[in-house]
Amino acid sequence: MNLKLNSSNLPSSFNNLIIETNNEVTKIRSNLVDLSSIGKWMEEFSILTATKWNVRSSVPKGKYIQCKKNFVCHHSSYHKVNKDSNKRGLSKNTSCKAQVKFVIKVDTVSTRKTDPFVKVRYLYSV
Repeated sequence: MNLKLNSSNLPSSFNNLIIETNNEVTKIRSNLVDLSSIGKWMEEFSILTATKWNVRSSVPKGKYIQCKKNFVCHHSSYHKVNKDSNKRGLSKNTSCKAQVKFVIKVDTVSTRKTDPFVKVRYLYSV
């Protein structure tokens, strides 16, 4: 999957700010605050980009972060039979490397001092 992210294919119901873009990684800050807002962001993103995503890992409560959730493309090789070993011939495994990682930082005095985006309520980064 070669999806170039820009403001047109990011969810409009959230404040999104593209921080950095290179060939493989796009870093975005948004005003997400918990796991349910991550789900809403991802649902809207899936509709806008016509993609489907599976949750790979989730940390609902952390000591140094508020929460974290990682998604992989449903065409990835994660938990799928190898394409060559598939006997049915209908594998969705195309070894897609696309993934979305959410990290919502804790809003404390120290994070507001060290991270300028936390000051303006952009607690989440992709």
